[in-house]
Amino acid sequence: MRVIISFFQKSSRRLPIGNNKGMVMAIILMLVAVLVILGTTGVLTVTTDMKISSNFRENARALYDAEAGVNAVIAKVNDGTFTWPATGNSQVVTVACPSDFKFNGCAGAGTTSVTVTNVDGTYYQFQVTGYGYNNAAKTIEVRFKRKPAFDFGLFADGVVDLKASVQVYSYNSNVTPNPTTTDSLHNGDVGSNTEIVGYNGTLVDGDAGLGASAGGTTATLNIKSGTVITGTSGTEVGRVDPDPLGAVGGELSAKFTTYSATNDNTLTGTTGVSGTVINGGATLVGKPGGANYYISSLTLGNRDTLTVDTTNGPVNIYMTGELEAKNGSLINVTGSTLDFSIFSNSTDKIVFKHGSAFKGVVYAPYAPIEMKNSADTYGLIWGGSIDIKNSGQFYFDEALNDKFLSKKVTVASWKDVM
Repeated sequence: MRVIISFFQKSSRRLPIGNNKGMVMAIILMLVAVLVILGTTGVLTVTTDMKISSNFRENARALYDAEAGVNAVIAKVNDGTFTWPATGNSQVVTVACPSDFKFNGCAGAGTTSVTVTNVDGTYYQFQVTGYGYNNAAKTIEVRFKRKPAFDFGLFADGVVDLKASVQVYSYNSNVTPNPTTTDSLHNGDVGSNTEIVGYNGTLVDGDAGLGASAGGTTATLNIKSGTVITGTSGTEVGRVDPDPLGAVGGELSAKFTTYSATNDNTLTGTTGVSGTVINGGATLVGKPGGANYYISSLTLGNRDTLTVDTTNGPVNIYMTGELEAKNGSLINVTGSTLDFSIFSNSTDKIVFKHGSAFKGVVYAPYAPIEMKNSADTYGLIWGGSIDIKNSGQFYFDEALNDKFLSKKVTVASWKDVM
């Protein structure tokens, strides 16, 4: 007997196998791939951002170090030992390297050198390069100029006494050689290390600055009713150097010594000078570079004139004694304030009497200076004390700011050039 055993149905229909594990694995692998890509992108982004941040930080470090170098150079120039180069020439400045700062050759060195160039006779220029890590570097170019030697047109270490109806103005002789009150530029600044006094009708067309004594006591402003100060009134400015040119113990003192032995008292064309004395009308003549007269006493009688001929150059008087210009006398009336200066190292008085006139610079930091009624002065007055009587007029010539320069400087501009 034949037995047929069948393990499968004869039907052609196949039942599906319920197994999806392969598809799940594919999806998981795709997700892992996406996560890997996202992670890699994130790492690259963070790394790039870190590099950018690091570069920014190091560039900032380089800039700050360059600024430190600029400050070091300016401080060195301001210490008074810098030799000022002529126009178009340069002078090397050697500065100490501040701790932990890297600029120019400061990395690993105690000092570095910076070249300062006189660009045009007014402005000076130099560059400093600061360094950071990762080869970061920043170069700053700085332009600066010298400050005026005088902060005021009318100043005294002692009292500045401006009597009734005294008027103080400013002008620029390069623009208006013979000014009137309407030409004032409103910079007729007055200053004192002791006291400024004003009375009814006193006019200061500018600022009134209060300095201080050697002991630090601030000057006082003592103005009566009717005093007019058009600018800032009573600003405390700290002690003002009473002798910025060094008439005693400074550069100007050395010139007094030189011209006591060698001077131009007998220069051709000069009249009225007897030895070191002028007594009456006289004529002083200039020469290229300046004629230097050494005078122990200068007296002008009523209506006498001291004529200063600056055709060939400026005229300087080095006074070691008293100056008295009597009623109606004239000094340098037709000349320029820029070409005539009187320097005094004496404590003897300087007096311009009634109706006298003067054009020029009076620099007498230890002498009492007095201008009598209606005496008019154009230029600059710097004295031990100043007393201007009723109705006197003083015009500060702002052009003198470019003639007498301080050893201190002010930064005019700076820029990042790299």
